Amino acid sequence: METNSNETKDFPGFISDMQRIYLPNIANIIQAYNSPTISPEWKGKHLERIQIANKLLPHGSGIDGKCEFQPENCTGEKLYIFVEFHHMDENGYYEGWTEHNIILTPSFILGYQMKITGRNKNGIKEYLHDTFAAVLTIDPNE
Repeated sequence: METNSNETKDFPGFISDMQRIYLPNIANIIQAYNSPTISPEWKGKHLERIQIANKLLPHGSGIDGKCEFQPENCTGEKLYIFVEFHHMDENGYYEGWTEHNIILTPSFILGYQMKITGRNKNGIKEYLHDTFAAVLTIDPNE
């Protein structure tokens, strides 16, 4: 998954040098996007930033459907990412989909907590946790 560097240059601090999503900034952007007093111009600008973050979320290796922040469900204290996962059987044939919400909340000790909803078919939740932890950060220097 490639992201054009020109897309991210106008958003310093939003994405780290290693193309990781800086959670405090995306939380602020989503909170501003959801503000009832935001102008249409700024709502559009914030939506563009959310869409850039969506492009940086994992895609492929089973994450073949939707994978995106859900700003309508997010608050200043929780971020929601919706994920559709396409499962394969032991013979390499596709055998169905599961849907998951990844819910991120701040933590004083761990930086952030990650809860994954949905069916844990074939232990998929551990895989999703590891995959998303690799691209999400609260450390702006990562």
